[in-house]
Amino acid sequence: MKEFFLETKKILCLAAEHDNLLMWSHYADSHKGICIEYTPFNEEEIASLKEQKVFGGSPNDRLCIVQNARKVEYKSTEKINEYLDSLPDTDQEFMALHKQKTSVVQTEEYYSTISKSLTIKHESWAYENEYRIIHDGENRNTHPGKITKIYIGAKASSQDKRTLAMLVDECIDIVCMDFSKTKYALTERALDPTTDFQGLGLRSGE
Repeated sequence: MKEFFLETKKILCLAAEHDNLLMWSHYADSHKGICIEYTPFNEEEIASLKEQKVFGGSPNDRLCIVQNARKVEYKSTEKINEYLDSLPDTDQEFMALHKQKTSVVQTEEYYSTISKSLTIKHESWAYENEYRIIHDGENRNTHPGKITKIYIGAKASSQDKRTLAMLVDECIDIVCMDFSKTKYALTERALDPTTDFQGLGLRSGE
């Protein structure tokens, strides 16, 4: 079962929040990294991307896009074990149950139950408020949405901020995250070259 999923499924993990302190600590190099914001494509943009063969011929509800992201379910240890008890323990049991399914609907329901494991996590991870886009292998290109904003961590270096500003398209907003001086929170502001590039020498023409 593990081989089946590893060979046929790819997962893009996304979060609903951009200002979660724990997420920045755990997934953005302790506030030195970045957070990328994706905005969903509209119907016209999806149609255009399909014409360009970016998404292949998959129906819209199967595309690897933000609109189709699945919300992760956070369950107690007891509930997770109940779910695991409903699954076959060996390859032989897996194949035996598969052969018992006499219709396409039954087979799809069976695999749907197994695929549910891809969106279950222990309740101790609930702070992540995670969504997942499941890539089924039919489409090699993954474009979850338009990149509309990039948040820079509160501990990012001046050099990294400057490099990012040089690489990012003008249509993408760059936002700097800072630690609040009065609350346990992050604040945000627009990138300011005069302060954020402080200490970097500039040459003629830059």
